Amino acid sequence: MLLTTEELCIGSAWEHALGHGRADFQLVIGDGRLLRAQDVAWVLNRLMRIPEGYLDTAEPADVSYVEQEWRALLCSALRCLQLAGVHVVEPPDPYALPGRWRSPLEWELLAARAGLPVRALVLTDEPGARRTPGWALIVGERVLTDGQLPEELTAPCRRLAGLAGLATLQIVFTFEEGNLPTFCGVLPFANLRLAGERSIDALVALLSS
Repeated sequence: MLLTTEELCIGSAWEHALGHGRADFQLVIGDGRLLRAQDVAWVLNRLMRIPEGYLDTAEPADVSYVEQEWRALLCSALRCLQLAGVHVVEPPDPYALPGRWRSPLEWELLAARAGLPVRALVLTDEPGARRTPGWALIVGERVLTDGQLPEELTAPCRRLAGLAGLATLQIVFTFEEGNLPTFCGVLPFANLRLAGERSIDALVALLSS
C-alpha cells in the first residue's frame, strides 16, 4: 500500500492508543481503506513533511503546534510498529520525519571516519579544478554506483551508512583528473530509482531481511 502524507493527514480518521506496555493504531483513509497496525508487514518510510494543504487550514498562530502534533503522531505510529517487530526502513527522528539529518560538516566528519577520501575545507571564492560528479547509492548491504567508484571505496560507503544509522543513503563524489574520487556530500533524500532494476533488487533484499 502506497500512502502519501496527504492521505495520512487529510480526510483520515486515526485511533492511536498508548500505555501499559502496549501501543496500537488503526486509521481509515479518506477513500475508505482501513489500515491496522497488526496488518503491516514492513514499512519503507519516505515521509518528508506535513502537507502544506493541511497546515493552511490552521490559524496562523497554531501552525507550528499543529505541525508538531502531526509529527508526533506519525513518529509514534511508526515506533509502535517497530516495537511490534515490524521492519521499518528509515524510522523517523523526533526532529525529522525521514530520520536524523546532519549538517554538511557532520557528514564530512562521518565520511572521514568511514575511510572515504574527504576534500580539504577551503573557504575561498576562487574556482577549483574541473570536477566530474559521481554517485554511490547504499541500499541495505548493497552499494550501487554509476561505475566510476573504485571497488576499494564500496566498503567505506557501507560503513558511512552504518555510522549514520541509515539503511538507504545517496553519496555524491567529485572526480579530478589523476586523483581518487573525493566525498562531496550526501543528498537529503536518496533517489531509490537511481540505479534502475539494481535499486529494485536491493530494496527487495533489504525489505526481506
